[in-house]
Amino acid sequence: MSASQQRLPLSIELASPLDEIDAPKSDARVLLSSGRSYELSAGESEDHLVVRGRDREVVLRVRITDEGPILSFESAALSLSATRSIDLDASSIRMKAREDMELEAGGDLRQRVKGHHHVSAEGDARVEATNVEVQASRGRVELLAEGRVSIDGEHIGLNDKSEPQPFDWSRAATDDE
Repeated sequence: MSASQQRLPLSIELASPLDEIDAPKSDARVLLSSGRSYELSAGESEDHLVVRGRDREVVLRVRITDEGPILSFESAALSLSATRSIDLDASSIRMKAREDMELEAGGDLRQRVKGHHHVSAEGDARVEATNVEVQASRGRVELLAEGRVSIDGEHIGLNDKSEPQPFDWSRAATDDE
């Protein structure tokens, strides 16, 4: 056998892209130069991401479950801002303020409820507008008071309209029935 026909053993090992991948970890912590830290942990049913501020207080907590992420903010204030819209869509939404709550619209405000609408106040309840219109589309209007009922106006009309029609803004007037 000639020298050109001899086979030399190849001992060259090629690097694999898999060599660059770290093995999965059950938890990790990253401390940033700002003093904030990110903590990651994997669980059997959910994973966690915790962001801590410089003072080690929790700023954001994210639980990642099979049903989706759950966000928890623990801060003095939370501000959401969008140039177009913010949509909330869920089977149930609950808002609770330990003190005051204010709702302000630069345009119209509409509420649509398919079930019952109940408003309860332990203090006084007031409605103020240029005009106030109330319509019961299929039923009655009742006014009950434990005390005095006062109706003051320049003109008080009872059965004032010969053919009562729904208000133009009402669903009864706009439905194609």
